[in-house]
Amino acid sequence: MTQRDFQAIARAIYQSRLLVGLPFGESDEDQQWTAVRDAVADVLAASNPRFDRARFVRRARREGSDMDYNGWTNYETWAVALWIDNDEDSYRERQELARQFERDEDDPDSEADVAGYADAIKEWVERDMVPDLGASLASDLLGAALSEVNWREIAESWLEHD
Repeated sequence: MTQRDFQAIARAIYQSRLLVGLPFGESDEDQQWTAVRDAVADVLAASNPRFDRARFVRRARREGSDMDYNGWTNYETWAVALWIDNDEDSYRERQELARQFERDEDDPDSEADVAGYADAIKEWVERDMVPDLGASLASDLLGAALSEVNWREIAESWLEHD
């Protein structure tokens, strides 16, 4: 990046803060971060035709979150990804599942079906990895934890790195 790029990014950040016009607070921070991220992405895309805006936004979403946990959105997302990746059978099964949703290498305009893969991962985890605890405190807590998992982030990461 050149000095000019950094100056343009600094201007975009400053302007996005003015645009949003909100005082920094917990409830407004995500909105401000999104405005900054989008402004920076616009500047980079304008100065580089090969800039991958979608990848930048995904990475910024992951890295810019104040709920960051070991590079993931939160603990629950990290734990699901870790347990699946660290068990050989689960790892192989998730790779097999991914093949159904990868982009077609023969078609340069095709894209991976991230949403479909995310849904498939969630269904697989809930069907094969979550025990039936009946109506109980443990069941409610497990359900609450699984509702916090960012399934899309897991799908994006696995499709990107496999």
